[in-house]
Amino acid sequence: MENIKRIVITSDLLRPVWINGKAKNKETVRINKYFDFLSGQLKEAVNVPVEKISTENSKFNFFVFYRLCNVTFKNTNSWLEIYDLDSIPRDAINYFGKYFDNSFIICHEMPPIFKKICDKLNLYYIDIRIHPVRFLDDHMFSMATNHPQVFQHLKKYLVNEKVFYIYANLYKTTVDFYDLNIDKNSALIVGQTNVDSALYENGKVHTIFEYKNQIEKLGKEYKTVYYKPHPFNGDLKKVYDFLKQFPFIKIINQNIYYLLANENIKAVYAISSGVLTEAKYFEKKAYPFFKTYLDYTYDKNSNYSPNLYLTIMNDFYEPNFWNDLFTGTIPTKDICESFNMPIRPNRMRAALNDYWGNTVLDPDVITVKKEKQFILDQEDYSTQIKYLQEQVSMLSSQINMMKNNVIFEKNILKRIAKKLLFYYSEHNTSINSYAVMKKMRRMSLLCGDKFTSVKNIKCITYRPKAPKGGRGGGGAVLSAMESIIQYKYKNLPIKYVYSEKDGIWHTLRNRYFNEFTYPNYINENSNLIMLWAAIAFVIEETKDDRDTLYICHEYSTAFALGLMGKKYILVIHTQGPRIEEKTNLGERMTNKEEKIISSCERYALKHAQKVCFPSIGGQEYFFNSKYCVTDKSDINLGDILYNTVYAQVSEDKIPEILEESEKCSFLSVGTLTYAKGQDNVCTFLETLLKKDTINKYRWICVGRGPYAEEINQRANKLADICDNFEYIYIEKCSFRQVKYLQNICDYYIMLHRISIFDLATLEAMQNSNGIILSKTGGNLEYNCENNVIYLEDNNYTKLAETIMNEDKEYWKALNLKCYNNYFSKVQFKNRYYKQIDSVIKDLKI
Repeated sequence: MENIKRIVITSDLLRPVWINGKAKNKETVRINKYFDFLSGQLKEAVNVPVEKISTENSKFNFFVFYRLCNVTFKNTNSWLEIYDLDSIPRDAINYFGKYFDNSFIICHEMPPIFKKICDKLNLYYIDIRIHPVRFLDDHMFSMATNHPQVFQHLKKYLVNEKVFYIYANLYKTTVDFYDLNIDKNSALIVGQTNVDSALYENGKVHTIFEYKNQIEKLGKEYKTVYYKPHPFNGDLKKVYDFLKQFPFIKIINQNIYYLLANENIKAVYAISSGVLTEAKYFEKKAYPFFKTYLDYTYDKNSNYSPNLYLTIMNDFYEPNFWNDLFTGTIPTKDICESFNMPIRPNRMRAALNDYWGNTVLDPDVITVKKEKQFILDQEDYSTQIKYLQEQVSMLSSQINMMKNNVIFEKNILKRIAKKLLFYYSEHNTSINSYAVMKKMRRMSLLCGDKFTSVKNIKCITYRPKAPKGGRGGGGAVLSAMESIIQYKYKNLPIKYVYSEKDGIWHTLRNRYFNEFTYPNYINENSNLIMLWAAIAFVIEETKDDRDTLYICHEYSTAFALGLMGKKYILVIHTQGPRIEEKTNLGERMTNKEEKIISSCERYALKHAQKVCFPSIGGQEYFFNSKYCVTDKSDINLGDILYNTVYAQVSEDKIPEILEESEKCSFLSVGTLTYAKGQDNVCTFLETLLKKDTINKYRWICVGRGPYAEEINQRANKLADICDNFEYIYIEKCSFRQVKYLQNICDYYIMLHRISIFDLATLEAMQNSNGIILSKTGGNLEYNCENNVIYLEDNNYTKLAETIMNEDKEYWKALNLKCYNNYFSKVQFKNRYYKQIDSVIKDLKI
């Protein structure tokens, strides 16, 4: 009997992700799920405690483990450097052993580095994974172990592989009625996620871009090659752009099992997807570009190997299974009750919320779909009314779609013209821009406002609401207005309208401009989708308004209001004209798209009752920009509307980053772009550290963007060569954590090339940070009482000497005082009141 004192359930503890600025272990939720799933039957089977270890319920710290392995954790991809590390330092091995000593480990998707450590420490494990065949009644689990006796016991419960063929045939029977219009002699390439252990090799992950030559050969063998994208791949646009070079490839989004069951698809290709394992049972040839991921056996006479995975169907629900598995290895119970749990489809899928592509072909789902009977007589009256309203809405939507469908056009010439227009619109961004703009103008004319006087105020932005702060632009300022000005101005009601949440509003998943609301007008390659969505948003949210004054915060919403003849104040928060801002963010547009954006921006400014800016510097920069196509004399300039800090939240500590009073700490927060100038901060620090090799310094940089790689390389290099300097990079951070960082730092430093008036600088002033800025644009307007330390004429030496010789406490106290005197909520409210008063007065004349 081994000296095993407990069973521990865990997972890959080394794969953190940034969630609201905190590095959290990606697997913690899974550990909890697998513990809940397995602990009951294990406790019935063995006479040792059953426990779990995660980074939340133990002191196991992946930052410490990375450091002990001599790997710097920079971002989530650092996991690739440690995943199968060969030369594991003894300190790291001992650190692991401290938490798992005398344990038999059941680990979900155990990383190779853990397996190597277990072998060195004589610890035993079972690596448990969901089997890649996902089309059975429920999930199966495959298990690999480094314990020979447990391996022998597992073989007794092996699934019969012939079952897979039977189920595959049932699926083929199910989809016989579905005509997918798949070309004969076709192949299928299955896409995968960006980062996955199945794609891993030698510290990197393989991508589709590496296999150009192999894909080219497929075009000679098959008439058509279909590419099915993985829904969680974050680089699909790049993938689609890459695939455009192959004329024989078509994108397809059908259910994977529809495709595997289709007789016209002869072979399946992937980098290493588990679908390659499934394809065999649908009688498809399967070819990995890289390699199949794991080795599975269904042979009960297999020889022992710790790398061999044995697949179990339902036995893992039973205590008897685990009792038998651990007999002779762990103290087990002499009497172990058998539950004989009834087999029920989808039990494990539902428990893990892990359905994959199985759902649409599940017999239960198909049965429910066929049961379309109306039982209104069993519902109360209000439910019937609601149902009928939904049907009317659906009918109205269908009628609208019919109007846009060329087959309902009676005039044959118009029908041909529309058909050609819509075809080319889907394939040519310039034609698409023309078609959508014409459609939007026509829609806006139907929703005009015959204005008489101001009876309502509506504040509108095509940006998400930010009630807890932590963002800039229109969403933040509108949230500030709602928090401070609230819902009445004198006797006029005020309403606030925002876009949908992040991840939706700026994509074709938004509910205003998509393939259902504007069929035939969608071109996924267009760079104007946000513009069209903002116009559609304004039309939908204001079409029934009358006698309303609007306050909007971007050119796109103002343009739509102008088209509809609405009265509005436009507050511009962009860093220069919109074309310049997009260019600085690394976005590429066609000449036609640039002209449309500039034209819309000019129209929005010229038709506004007042055009306001958040700073004098921002206003001057806008009109002096080479991208500006609007003459300053052609618009009605309003007051300067400085921002404020509206969200008062408590700090959220980041345990890995502590206050270190012996160091002078600098903080930068913002998108890493040319305009924001964090690379200039690198130049400043290089100068400072050359002059001062004694005092200790730290720079915490928060943000992501096109300059991230350059900034991280320079700052990390500086940290490597200077013993008195530490660099910390955080890709994404919550507002509450930024507040914590401000509270533990001495100076807020942003050496902009272009500055409008950053809200983050006001937040730093409010949190008593000394302020270090470049002397440009809106940065000049923070300096109310000589409270800002400036970089002047790129003289980094002078700035470094100032920081070395100044009292940081003096600057911190002075900036808090200036914030309260000049940029408080009261000042913010008074400025907006004054501007609204002025416009209402003008409209009465």
